[in-house]
Amino acid sequence: MTAALLAVAADAALQASTACPGCIEMSSPDLMSGMLIGMVLLMAAPFLVVFGIGGGLLRARQRALAEAEEREGRGG
Repeated sequence: MTAALLAVAADAALQASTACPGCIEMSSPDLMSGMLIGMVLLMAAPFLVVFGIGGGLLRARQRALAEAEEREGRGG
C-alpha cells in the first residue's frame, strides 16, 4: 500500500517537474501555491538550522553559567 502511494507521488512529481514554470503557473492554482510554499521552506531552512544550533549553544552556555554560580554560592 505504501509503495503504491510512493509510486503515485513520484509519478506526479516527475510530471510536474518536467513542466516549464509558465505551464505550472497556468495549470492549477494549487500547484503554483505548492511551488511557492516549497520555495519559502527551502529559503528558510538554512536560517532555521543556524538559529536552532545557535539557540542550543546559548542555552547550554546559560545552563553552565548558572551551575557555576550555584557551585560558587555553595562554597565548593
